[in-house]
Amino acid sequence: MAENSGLDHIRHASALVNPYSTNSRRGLKRLHQFRESAPFEVSQLETSRLGLEANKALVRLALEQSDLVIVVAGDGTFNTVVRTLVELKQDDDLRRKPILSLGGGNAEDGHKAKHTSLHRRHPDRVLEDGRIVEIFPIICRVTSEGKTAEKYPAAFYASLGATALASSYKYLNNPKHRDSLFGQSKVGRTFSEPIIAVRALLASPLNEIIRDGKTEYFYENIFANSHIMAKYLKLQTPLTERGLQRVTIRQKTLREIMPAFGLLIANHPKTTIGEMMLANESYNFVTTHPLWAQFDGEATELPADSQVSIFADQQPIYVVTTNPKLVNN
Repeated sequence: MAENSGLDHIRHASALVNPYSTNSRRGLKRLHQFRESAPFEVSQLETSRLGLEANKALVRLALEQSDLVIVVAGDGTFNTVVRTLVELKQDDDLRRKPILSLGGGNAEDGHKAKHTSLHRRHPDRVLEDGRIVEIFPIICRVTSEGKTAEKYPAAFYASLGATALASSYKYLNNPKHRDSLFGQSKVGRTFSEPIIAVRALLASPLNEIIRDGKTEYFYENIFANSHIMAKYLKLQTPLTERGLQRVTIRQKTLREIMPAFGLLIANHPKTTIGEMMLANESYNFVTTHPLWAQFDGEATELPADSQVSIFADQQPIYVVTTNPKLVNN
């Protein structure tokens, strides 16, 4: 499969649908539009609440039986696909299967990062203009005492600190919020999610880590290989680049927080925030306390006294895009 190739070789696609995702109906509507125009069969598989391993097995099945895997309803489902692909290092045929995001969940970062507004409104146009490109996932490798190193991959972004806490079960992913009628409605989320996020950002502590034998403090640390994060924040990193953009907010003060997030939301073309990590660079540290981290919006708490390394994977995965900037990169 050549990079930047079209979709003419597709004979069968499997659509992974998360029926529990917030506003998954939007993704199902897009899937229906896509399926109506597709010159090939599109089967449908539903993820479950049985846990990560069960859903990874479902992803493996989709990869084995299809030429294309379509992700419907959210970044969390896309992250499960990426996690499965990253663990398939010895199976190059499956790892090279292309992934198409149709969104429909909370942030829809993958959908917005890879498609133009035209293709987001008209998913059937993806068949005409879709191209397959390489992206290099972010890897967070965590080693705790007495345990085998665990890898947390992210297709688009990873963060440590405030935004990770906001995405955790304590705040935005709290079942009381997500499963409520207010949380399920578009109008309800429009009002409630910013309020909940602000509460989390105010509650987030200053975090402490050890780097190169020295103590460092930060409020927020973002690693991105995509230009969209959590719906609102925009970065300067094209999805197909091998390097990562790192943005650090060191102090929990309005004087530092507001300008940094303001620039990320505005994304002025002449303003580059943070620094670029090259393809062979890694960000290494030791946690001194439990530290909230998130990967494509999926939050987890890293244990204290863990050795952590964050870097871009050397092996790519393949995604379908209609964004000309990515195709021509």
